[in-house]
Formats: sequence, C-alpha cells, structure tokens
Amino acid sequence: MENETTPYTTGHLQNLFGWHYETVRRYCKEFADWLSPTATPAPNEHRKFTYADLKVFALIAEMKQERKTYKDIKLALGTGQRGTLPELTEDEIQVIHMSRQGAQLFARMQGRIDELNTELRLIKSETAPDRERVINLQVEVRLLKEQLDAANNRALSAYAKGWQDRDVKPAPAKPAEDSAPDAGQGG
Repeated sequence: MENETTPYTTGHLQNLFGWHYETVRRYCKEFADWLSPTATPAPNEHRKFTYADLKVFALIAEMKQERKTYKDIKLALGTGQRGTLPELTEDEIQVIHMSRQGAQLFARMQGRIDELNTELRLIKSETAPDRERVINLQVEVRLLKEQLDAANNRALSAYAKGWQDRDVKPAPAKPAEDSAPDAGQGG
C-alpha cells in the first residue's frame, strides 16, 4: 500500500477507518503538527493525505480505540510513534472507497425505482390511466434497472480483479524501518 506519490482523500480515510467526515476534519486540526501541509489546506481547497499521514491517522485510530486522550496521542506522535495500517493494496483501498460510494448510488437508484413503481401502480389503478405516462415510467424503470445491473456487474468485476491481482502479486512485506521516527516530524 505504501506509495508516497498517491494522494489519499478524506473519503479514503472515512472508508479505511470508518470515520465521519467531521471526525477527519477535527483530527486534521487537532494533530496538524504531525500531518503534511496538504492535510490542512487553505480554505476552499480539498484535503490530500500522504502515506505518512495515513500512519499518523492509524495511530490516532488505535489509541482512540484504547480510549486514550488527545494529550496521550500527541505525546506518542511526538516520540515518532506511528500506527499500523491494514495490509491492503492501493487497489483494495480504491475498491473499498468505490464500493461504499457505489452502495450509496445503488441505494439512491433503488429508491427512485421504488418511487417510479409506486407512481406506476397509482396511474394504473386510476379509472382513466394516462397510457403514455405509464409507458414512459415503464421505460424509465427498465433503463434504471439495466444501469443498476451494469454498475453492479462492473463493481463485482473490479472487486474480483482486485482479488485476482492480490493473489498474483502479494503486497510486499513492510521494512523494519517503518517504525523508526520520521525525520523532521515532532511537536
């Protein structure tokens, strides 16, 4: 997973650690001294995180799970301690991120399909149904179902491909020096 050139987004952190957007934002402010400048950008700019930032957030997640205070976490970060990230490839992180976004999209599309089906039943039940409206709704429902099926097939294919690639190319073992303090970071 280690790739210093890949910028990770707030969405990646939300998916990787199961945090809400506001939690990421709060941690960026609270632990800014140990994060890259792009993690706390100027107003109206998007946050971008480095692999080193992810290791800081991993420590925050571990210590918060242990019910440690911000003061405890800052002390640990100040000594160069960093957290351990899950053994995931960049592609697997992207699949997790995309699958959660996809699930939200699928839920919205399914909700729209349900609304259209309800409207369709109402129109059909009227004494003088508007035949053209019924046909248009049926077409829209069919098209949305096809889009949903196609998106689902693409997601399943991408997920399967990610696992095939993982079987062929296992993630490299982390070097021992990962646990050493990063030069220039302190607080």
